[in-house]
Amino acid sequence: MQGTGLTHFSDFTLCAYESAAKLHPLMLEQIIQEMKVDKERVVIISDSIHDIEIANSAGVTAISVSCGANNQAELQQYNPLLSLANTTELLTFITSLVKTVPKSST
Repeated sequence: MQGTGLTHFSDFTLCAYESAAKLHPLMLEQIIQEMKVDKERVVIISDSIHDIEIANSAGVTAISVSCGANNQAELQQYNPLLSLANTTELLTFITSLVKTVPKSST
């Protein structure tokens, strides 16, 4: 990551050699702990059944996007909260959530 000049876009990184291999939720659990967030506030967005399975194992919400590694039928087998055809639909979904959140009265 340091070699790319993109480190300022990330608060925390963790590589495969620094944690357990995929399908084990340890890496996700380490990131959650390092970022000091509740699992209930974490959402994994992925095009991979492996990532959706890791989210499920870790007790984290998953949203699937079927424009990459796996198709929608394959992703649906892992029960994501939401299954999108492409990433642009994610913006529409987030915008709809923001509109339903009550405004603060500060």
